[in-house]
Amino acid sequence: MSKPQQTFFPLLCGPEFLPASAVKRQSRISGSEEIYELSQEFDWNLTLDLEAYLSKPGIAIVVTDTYEQIQWVNSGFTYMTGYKLSEILGKKPSQFLQGNGTSPKTKSNIREQLDQNVTFSNQILNYRKNGEAYWCKLDIWPLFNSNNELVNYVAFEKEVWNNGLHHHASVLSS
Repeated sequence: MSKPQQTFFPLLCGPEFLPASAVKRQSRISGSEEIYELSQEFDWNLTLDLEAYLSKPGIAIVVTDTYEQIQWVNSGFTYMTGYKLSEILGKKPSQFLQGNGTSPKTKSNIREQLDQNVTFSNQILNYRKNGEAYWCKLDIWPLFNSNNELVNYVAFEKEVWNNGLHHHASVLSS
């Protein structure tokens, strides 16, 4: 006698019913497809290797317009900060992620780099939706279209730790 075949119903197969490895893989694939769709929609002339970032675990990705207003975030961003895209769409990250402990010098440095439309890295003290502070390593890229016009920015963010404490460290490049 053969074993009965298992049947899975779509309504019972959401992320809460999948093994963690499948959820991570599903999230990464979904984020990859979405960001590639954005690159086509905005005609990005990509000089960066998106797969190098998309394949790393724990990376939050934020795409903004030229006014730094959020257009898209991946599930890694929601996991890191607690904010869903629907809550922050059209807002600037500085409006809700930075707080009293965020260095004015760091904010000024980020502003200067954005104004110069150059790729740069920095670390910043950000705050989650629940108010908890965390150190974040940023890699920010200006994105130009095929006419060499600035159309978006993309930020790759990674929370950084040292012996259980947040600290300044370079981890995106490792």
